[in-house]
Amino acid sequence: FGSIDFQALVTNTGEDLLPAKLFLFGSPGPGGMAMKTAPTLGLDAFCQKFLLWQRGDGMVQLSFNDLAALAERQGFPASKPLLEKLTANLRATFSQVLEGQTIYT
Repeated sequence: FGSIDFQALVTNTGEDLLPAKLFLFGSPGPGGMAMKTAPTLGLDAFCQKFLLWQRGDGMVQLSFNDLAALAERQGFPASKPLLEKLTANLRATFSQVLEGQTIYT
């Protein structure tokens, strides 16, 4: 759906930020199914997103939300099985791309 370059956004504020870019993506099918029983997942989980960011030592990391944990936090545990599957698919995809350097929060 889009991206936000946080480093570029802060350049005119005088702040110095290591590279950090948020990517928004997704498919309405799985998100719609989950939001049917847990509408507030639209705040945190859908559209889905991941953050590529550089640590102080120069290593680039990828972070993304555990969708099932978001549903549980928002009080919709019934959505958990579907969201666990979606999170597992994201983890597998990102792990393949990053050769095992994936982290998630």
